[in-house]
Amino acid sequence: HLHCDDQDPSGCKRCCPTQPVRCCDLCSPGAFDDIQCIDPPVHGTSQGKMRVGKYEPSEVHEKLRTSLEEWHLCTTQQKLGNLAVRQWGPQLFMSNQTLDRIVDCATTRTLNSVEVLRVETQWKSEFILEYGQEILDIVHIHFPPVLEPAQNEKGKAP
Repeated sequence: HLHCDDQDPSGCKRCCPTQPVRCCDLCSPGAFDDIQCIDPPVHGTSQGKMRVGKYEPSEVHEKLRTSLEEWHLCTTQQKLGNLAVRQWGPQLFMSNQTLDRIVDCATTRTLNSVEVLRVETQWKSEFILEYGQEILDIVHIHFPPVLEPAQNEKGKAP
């Protein structure tokens, strides 16, 4: 704006930055009293991810990771095609962080449903519905799920 009107030391009156009517609540403490404060909506408690403690990866972890990577590459090629895989890599379909999370959760042996897998990985819902059971089948080969003890009618284990 200073270059538009070189006759006026303050520059062009049309394109110069204007001063706001209300600066801030520090400069004008009462200026924002008429604006209603809206608190963000509070959502109900949602299931959070389980905490997986540190562990030393074993041969079983490596075999699971290898099996998941093979499935990952094959499924990505089928879903997106070879050109997309060559251009962007299989991470376009599922990230390495998601694969890591699956291996981490497999350690706890609690990946027993597609819903648990969805909560733990936060992977796309459409992919979870289509491929979740395949992933669980691979996980259960290496880390069989812990079976809950049978309960009688009073809800207690025999």
